[in-house]
Amino acid sequence: MKNKFETVLFNALLFTMPWIGLGIVKTITGVDTGAGFQVSYLFAALLLALNFRQVIKKAYARNFVLATVLLGAGLFIQPGIADFPSALSRYFKQLIQLSIMVGIALTPFIYYRKTSSSCFRWLAYGMMFQFGYSVLQATAFNGWLPWFSQLENIFTSNPSILSGSEELVIGSTMSGIPRIRGTACEPLLLGNYLIMVIPWLLIQPWRKSVRFALLAVGILMLMLTWSRGAWLGAVAATFTALVLLKYSRILPRFNLKSLLPVFGIAVPVLILISFIAPVETLYSRLLQTFDTTDWSNLTRLYSMQAAWRAFLLSPVVGIGWGQYAFHFDMLVDPLGLQSQFTWPVVNNFSLKVLAETGLFGFGLFVFGIGKVVRKVFMQLKQGSRNSQLPIVVATSSFAGVFVQMFTFSQYNVPHIWVSLGLLLFLLYRGEK
Repeated sequence: MKNKFETVLFNALLFTMPWIGLGIVKTITGVDTGAGFQVSYLFAALLLALNFRQVIKKAYARNFVLATVLLGAGLFIQPGIADFPSALSRYFKQLIQLSIMVGIALTPFIYYRKTSSSCFRWLAYGMMFQFGYSVLQATAFNGWLPWFSQLENIFTSNPSILSGSEELVIGSTMSGIPRIRGTACEPLLLGNYLIMVIPWLLIQPWRKSVRFALLAVGILMLMLTWSRGAWLGAVAATFTALVLLKYSRILPRFNLKSLLPVFGIAVPVLILISFIAPVETLYSRLLQTFDTTDWSNLTRLYSMQAAWRAFLLSPVVGIGWGQYAFHFDMLVDPLGLQSQFTWPVVNNFSLKVLAETGLFGFGLFVFGIGKVVRKVFMQLKQGSRNSQLPIVVATSSFAGVFVQMFTFSQYNVPHIWVSLGLLLFLLYRGEK
């Protein structure tokens, strides 16, 4: 009975991962606490509580204490711009948030130990829910569904997630084309979720027609987010998969017949997109990446400029975890003050780690990534075809998610950590 309950919890976690815009506390009480507690957190917390001993063993409590000291070192060494109680409060809030994410990354270890991989059906169900919601979202864009705004108020009630980018802007002109956001509120976050999910759906033992249909839906949604960062992540995931398949010697030989299914998916997707937006719109969107006057680009450049200067303030241990926003106004160029929302973010997770934990923390971060990469190649070299393919999928899924995080730094998103947890489980499941 307990195993079945855990299965329900993990499946619910997977299904609600992209429901990051729905704030439970605010929806139920109407009070904005600023905590941003998400639906999937609840399922993860129950799953972890039922396996408390295993969680403690996997979390390595001593390392967590060390990480706590490391993340806060810069807060005590580098003189703060904010008053110390505010800085300390922000540090502990960010530490709690990071702890929740680490807990979510541990859930695959618990789930796989006791159940089968049937959970991937729920990844498909979750993606199709996002598709249905996005269709309603795009339809309501022109005011055709007046009741939809009430539903949107629920799915955008999380105070820690910004709901925006509803319309595609080319240059400084509104295009009249909606950007799908799903329940993730932001197109880039929905795109990041799709990058994580799509690779897993391709290797499930379903009929080819089902897999191709899911792939077509996923690619269509990814394109219609109009997120250049998500497109970049998808390219990185594809490239990673090809490299690892080649390394594993399981890359199939390509001929005209084997490419027909690819065209069978690509052609209808492109036709559907052409009905929504002309080809020149897609070209203009890509060209916009190099526009030095575009505020979508400038927002990221100015946030990264301030983060780099924050790193230079305290290059060894950083300015302290969660302290970036307190330094932003003092470090950014005057024009950059117009580029951020009320609480500035770095818009590059790796740079956030460098700025807030310094060379010491960033070195450990790179060491951890390098260790995982090394383990991937070791497992692919030693494993059988049946064990190699899931590792290739898990690695490409996480690689796509990780590369896109060079364009955003909002890390309290469950699918990022589930993706990491799935990869780590496959790499270390035979070890104590």
